[in-house]
This record gives sequence, structure tokens and C-alpha cells, in this order.
Amino acid sequence: PEDNTTLASNYITAIVPAGDGMLWVGTLGLGLDLFNTETGKVEEHITHDPENPNSLAEDTIFALLPVEDGTLWIGTARGGVDHYNPKTKQFTNYMYDENDPDSLANNAVNALALDIRGRLWVGTSNGLSVLNPETLKFNTYTEDDGLPGNAVYGILVDEQTNDVWISTSRGLA
Repeated sequence: PEDNTTLASNYITAIVPAGDGMLWVGTLGLGLDLFNTETGKVEEHITHDPENPNSLAEDTIFALLPVEDGTLWIGTARGGVDHYNPKTKQFTNYMYDENDPDSLANNAVNALALDIRGRLWVGTSNGLSVLNPETLKFNTYTEDDGLPGNAVYGILVDEQTNDVWISTSRGLA
């Protein structure tokens, strides 16, 4: 935007708390904004930089998930999942790799959730992937494994039982 204190776009695709009166705001095609609810101004615009492999992977954001340690998981339309550390301004990207069975199921990420064991659940357009926080490898589940549909749109973790509910293109799991 011309005024760098306003939201990058009115097409808001995701919004989550960032702490201290701030919000992370994901947009359709114009990256990520850090919005100050007290001043009504954007503190930071973050976009993909093709020259920097440690930048946001892609500018269309479908899902955001804040973590207690202050980091942020970001699900993108075509760039997989990013893990962003606001203190260091560094991104770690996880993408689908057809040659790696332990990679993300698909680069179109629709939903994110953390379970009580610290595993990241990632709903994609072609399956559900679960990131092991110790090995940083994904296990992927599809219709072949019992999901009603491969397109995963929502993930809900029951914080009491750690049961995970998945909404798909063909029903609930």
C-alpha cells in the first residue's frame, strides 16, 4: 500500500492474536501484517522476497497459528508451511517434495493446529500431514488411510483428550 501504516489488503484471509494488543493478519496475495489494535496502524508488512530463502514462502496466506513461544506457523496457498520467528525475522519453510515421503502432503495449506504433544497438524488440499517436533518429518494421511476426503479444511484439537477432529471435502473424521 502507499501508506505503509495501513493493512496491505482488505482481503483478509486469517487473523490471530500476536500478544500485547497486536494481531497477525494474513492477506490474499499481499503477505502478512502485524497490526496494532491500540493505534490502528500496521507495525510491519511481511512479504515474499525471491532473493531471500529465509523470507515468507508465498504471499497468499490461508492459515495462521500462534505458538506460546512467540513464533507463528503460516499456511500458504502454494508455498507450504512457514515457521516464523519474529525475534530473528527468520522463516523456516516446509514444502511438498515428491521425492521425500516425509515431506508435507501438498503445498496448498488450508488449516493448522497444534496438539498437546507439540505436533503440528497441517490440513492441505491433498491430505493431512503431522509434523513430528523431534524429527521435523511429516506423516501424511489420505483417503487411503481412512480420511473421508483428501481436501482438509479444518482441524480442531480437544485440549482435554488430545482427540483431533478433521473436516474434509467429504465429511468429518
